[in-house]
Order: sequence, then C-alpha cells, then structure tokens
Amino acid sequence: MLVIAQGYAARPYVREFVRKEGQAVIVANPDCDDSVRATLAEGVGFPANCVFEFDSGLSDSLSRAWSAGDQATLDRLWSGARLLST
Repeated sequence: MLVIAQGYAARPYVREFVRKEGQAVIVANPDCDDSVRATLAEGVGFPANCVFEFDSGLSDSLSRAWSAGDQATLDRLWSGARLLST
C-alpha cells in the first residue's frame, strides 16, 4: 500500500508501507527493485506521526509546494493529511 511520508523540512515522499515497528513505520521506495530493498533491510523508518494515507491529489499538491519552496502551503496541506492507521 502506498503512503506519503513527511521528511526533513516537510518534504513529501511517496513510499510503500512495509511494516510498523513500535512508534516507527518502515517504508520502502516503490521504484527500487527487490535486491536493492534487501540491501536496505527492506526499508527506512519514519516516526509514525510522519506517515500519512496516500492521496494522489494531496501528493501532487505537496510535491508542487515543495518544489516551489512554499512553506505556508506545505504546512496547510500537511495539517489536512490523514495519519496512517495501522
């Protein structure tokens, strides 16, 4: 399942949910092949409060705001995103 992870400085990342480990959500880049994922121990951990349900419109809007350096829009969009419920 795809998710949107909020990285450093509110940068959005579309990633694939791998598993939840305590307060961390492990995600993987869907563009990586299986051998690369194995090397990366099947993903990267994000705090659970930084992983959101995937929405293509939201993802596109976040990416545009990030590219434009529009922090006010990023803040507004992230505040309306729905946390991933696992």
